[in-house]
Amino acid sequence: MLKNYFKTAVRHLVKQKAYAFINGFGLSVGIAFCLLILTFIQDELSFDRFHTKADRIYRIHRTNLAEPATGEEEKGFFSNLKNRHGNKLIYLPIPLAPLMQEEIPEIKQTVRVREGQAIFRHGDKVFNEKLQYVDKNFFDMFSFPLKQGSSATVLNDLSSLVITSNLARKFFGEQNPIGKTLVMQQKKGEEKIFTITGVCEEAPGNSSLALNILIPFEHEENYQENKNQLYNYYSTLVFAELTEHASINTFRQHLSRFINTHYADEIAQIRGDKKLDASTPIYQLGFTNIADTHFDTSVYWNKVSNPLYTYILSGIALLILLIACINYISLSMTSASSRTQEIGIRKVIGASRKQVAWQLWIETQLLVIAAVICAILLVHVFLPAFNYFTEKQLTFQLLKQPVLMAALLGLTVLVGAIVGGYPALFLSGFHPIKVLKSNRTYRFNPRLSGALVLVQYTLCLFLVTSSMIMYRQMQFITRKDLGYNKEQVLVVSNHNNKNMDVLMERIRQFAAGNPDIVSVSSTSGSFSKNSMAFYFNIQGENLPVDVYMVDQAYIPTLGIQLQEGRNFSSELRSDSNAIIINETLAARLGKDGRVGEMSEALSSRVVGVVKDYHYASLESKIAPMALFYRPNSVGSVLVKIKPGRIPEALSAVENNWKTLSNGQPFEYSFLDEDINSQYKTYQRWMGMMGASTLFAIGIACLGLFGLSGLMAVNRTKEIGIRKVLGATLTHIFFLLNKSTVKIALVAFVLAVPFSWYLMNKWLDDFAYRISISWEIFAVAGLIGILTAIVAVSAPSIKAALMNPVKSLRNE
Repeated sequence: MLKNYFKTAVRHLVKQKAYAFINGFGLSVGIAFCLLILTFIQDELSFDRFHTKADRIYRIHRTNLAEPATGEEEKGFFSNLKNRHGNKLIYLPIPLAPLMQEEIPEIKQTVRVREGQAIFRHGDKVFNEKLQYVDKNFFDMFSFPLKQGSSATVLNDLSSLVITSNLARKFFGEQNPIGKTLVMQQKKGEEKIFTITGVCEEAPGNSSLALNILIPFEHEENYQENKNQLYNYYSTLVFAELTEHASINTFRQHLSRFINTHYADEIAQIRGDKKLDASTPIYQLGFTNIADTHFDTSVYWNKVSNPLYTYILSGIALLILLIACINYISLSMTSASSRTQEIGIRKVIGASRKQVAWQLWIETQLLVIAAVICAILLVHVFLPAFNYFTEKQLTFQLLKQPVLMAALLGLTVLVGAIVGGYPALFLSGFHPIKVLKSNRTYRFNPRLSGALVLVQYTLCLFLVTSSMIMYRQMQFITRKDLGYNKEQVLVVSNHNNKNMDVLMERIRQFAAGNPDIVSVSSTSGSFSKNSMAFYFNIQGENLPVDVYMVDQAYIPTLGIQLQEGRNFSSELRSDSNAIIINETLAARLGKDGRVGEMSEALSSRVVGVVKDYHYASLESKIAPMALFYRPNSVGSVLVKIKPGRIPEALSAVENNWKTLSNGQPFEYSFLDEDINSQYKTYQRWMGMMGASTLFAIGIACLGLFGLSGLMAVNRTKEIGIRKVLGATLTHIFFLLNKSTVKIALVAFVLAVPFSWYLMNKWLDDFAYRISISWEIFAVAGLIGILTAIVAVSAPSIKAALMNPVKSLRNE
């Protein structure tokens, strides 16, 4: 019996090729999107869980309970998912970790990690590389396998160094790097020689910690002057491994006692300044399991995964799958007319309703299984693009990923139940006498069919309007006047703080002799790179101020507008204590921020006020900012180039950079690209949204195409009679399409409020945003109606052109 079910099912699917293709393609795309999202979610949830001791490793943080979360209050719908304004500080003073290990019995060991960057040299090979300063027990706590070297001793020697295998090949080719030396030049110009004692693999993609070049923590640039300072230099990540049977509650109590003991003076001062009660908590040391740090959005200035994107991806995948399932159900129910006779005959010769339902169920499951196989192939096709949008390196290997395999089986059963359940019950319920006696085709309830199409098209129009609003916002951001000239500005990175006055003098002389260069300037950090924020006590409030160290050419090079006062001058010695502030900071300072006044809060004299300009992302409002005159603080060199001369100027700077900078590697970018890179994530997700919208519309249009064809067949005799009575092609066309247009209009009305509400909440996460205008919805509605008409046009025209004699021959 089962064999007969399969043979009949295959024959029916082969006979209905167009029907099978439309349903199979839609389900394949929907399942493929779901598999991609499941792969993404599995990767996100696996972060840092590969460490053997993950359940006992905690990252320590300090929370300032006396201050609200840093930054202005968020009003966006997704504000709780963003990490710009957390109040957990994960960067802690250098001596905190060993002191905690010594005094808190629940701690077995601690590890400090400090990210850095330096120039490394081996022979004639010179590279600027990222590095990690770590404690010697780093490889004992964390499960990063070593290809060469012993985890227990690899960092015991202060002159030892561990390098990743890729960087080892970069410096030494295929030679064995063990025992070879690297010379490190730090920013202060000091050179140190290290011997390579270990080689490790790169950190896996689901690791929060990066691995590049690992050096004993004692070589951190500011270690010596800060190794005993509990109140200064918050720069270090601290991880604590607890003993095997440690009590979390007891650990929490000991942390509270620890901070109240060692920060008693600072806590007392804050309570006095703010006139707080002696029982009011000020600071709190907390901890987060390493497996949870990836999603900890309450941390200040920490790059974590935004759950919002996971929700968006999951929603898109479910919408596309739902659209595909609605397609299947609609087509299955509408195609019932071609199977009424078959089902009636089966029942007359003895088939029960259960047997007919099984037959129809098996047909559905065969199509679903075929769709799953196609979906697996589509995942491999889509995966590179998906990795680009999500900035991941995901792999899809079902045999090596049992969780994904189980999810796929569950998804197959779920989709089969959704798309096969109701149609099988509905079609198997036909009464044999009625369907055989009437000699008519069975017409499916048009109201239910219309409702399914309505839901489908509402989802599509929601995606269309949302995509258009996202595109408009990105256009607004990239075209907005930022208050300075970002074009034609080359940004060259400097990684050596030694003899910077000599460096800049050489660069200025070089620029003066090059006709392609307009001007050069130095700054401690270019926009979106190396920015610094310091806290100043301004009118009784601990206010963060963004600080840039610049020279006298900075303002004219970028075309920043001075509102009051003057620019810095290299000829005035008094300018060594001068600052130029923006309008926002001037307003906060009040009379203390007037030009010519000595600002007590900033301990500097204000010589100028610049018009507010956007040096940070447009997600945030312009913050208080101060330019300090430090012509020898060279984190980046800005080179303003004449229009149309970028290739020539870039080549000249590159060819002379090693001479100018005493052998530093040439690393550059362009300011406009740096600014736009702040929105790279939004742009990629906008692309993902656009691609998903196209797929959703394509699936919906295929469904409408098939549905309109089946409905035209159901109305063949009606169309024939109308044509005999004088109906024209135009009349028939509008007769068949008016319901589709009505559905598209109703779908538009339903989609608009949802899209308007959610997109307004999304836009609220930008300090500078567009207003959603009616034109966007009008265009989206027009797109929806036109695509619906195009989708049903071919079957409608074919039905309208049919010879009425053929359709009425049997009447």
